Amino acid sequence: DDLMKHVGTIGERKYVFVKCVKSRTFQNTFGYTHMNFLEDRFGNHFVYKGSKVLSVGHFYGMTATIKSHEEYQGTLQTWLGRPKIEKHLDQDGKVM
Repeated sequence: DDLMKHVGTIGERKYVFVKCVKSRTFQNTFGYTHMNFLEDRFGNHFVYKGSKVLSVGHFYGMTATIKSHEEYQGTLQTWLGRPKIEKHLDQDGKVM
């Protein structure tokens, strides 16, 4: 995507409205970690890795800390931490 970019400034808390496009769960010595891959309507890519598992196809409005700006296989990614989910819509746009 020519339009995709990193979002926000590292360390700031920012509101984003995103769709969960993929979710993976990994087991480790502390239990489970969930890696959620998200996109906003502008085509920007976000990753949240932590204790919350998000539903693929659902939309989330959340305030999160911008943890880092990464690039993976040519895709710019904004990594999020400590998300506070304020809005959750299913794939049909119904409030959850």
